[in-house]
Amino acid sequence: MRRTWILSVIAVISCFALGWTNSQPVLRLLQSGPVKVSAHLQWASNAGTVGQQVEEADAIVRGRIVKVLTPRVFESQLPSEPEDRRSLPRFSVVALTEAILVVDHVYTGDVPNRIRIIQTGGFVPGNGNHPELLIEVADDPLLTKGKDHVFFLKKIPEDDPVLGGNGKLYTIVNSAGRYDVDGDKVKSYSALPGQRPTSLRDLRQQIRVAVNR
Repeated sequence: MRRTWILSVIAVISCFALGWTNSQPVLRLLQSGPVKVSAHLQWASNAGTVGQQVEEADAIVRGRIVKVLTPRVFESQLPSEPEDRRSLPRFSVVALTEAILVVDHVYTGDVPNRIRIIQTGGFVPGNGNHPELLIEVADDPLLTKGKDHVFFLKKIPEDDPVLGGNGKLYTIVNSAGRYDVDGDKVKSYSALPGQRPTSLRDLRQQIRVAVNR
């Protein structure tokens, strides 16, 4: 018998950082491997240019991902629709993944040489409520080991009731606060307004100018 699930993927990471809601269509357990869920965040910040990012970031660093940790998964059943008793259960599924970054260069800010960056998304094991899921934000793909990045970061407070920063946990300002580095090229996935550099040299120059204003 086919089992059909309606998944609501919801993440709210404290009011200072991120908030998004993404309702997926009906998913059928007919495929092998995890069901890929593409989520879209409503970022708390609209900073789209390097200059705007510099104004909001607590730190700007370049570094390499050395380890990706097992996601934290939060799951709960959503209230059923009172007008439709035949509706299937709906579940909220939240995945938060931390990656360890070795900092090679600090453009501004006071950060240790190893920090943790948390992002929405990750692998969620299947259970009786839903199949295996691979949740990934469209403009902030999951970080992977060995990759080189420039990040514009917000520090998560140590007393954050959800994440508990311990002084070493950060998140990007928004999707424009992440650049993937490949040689002298940099890539941003952000769709936020504003022109962004495509070369590492231009990115460094724009950071330098904005920091020294």
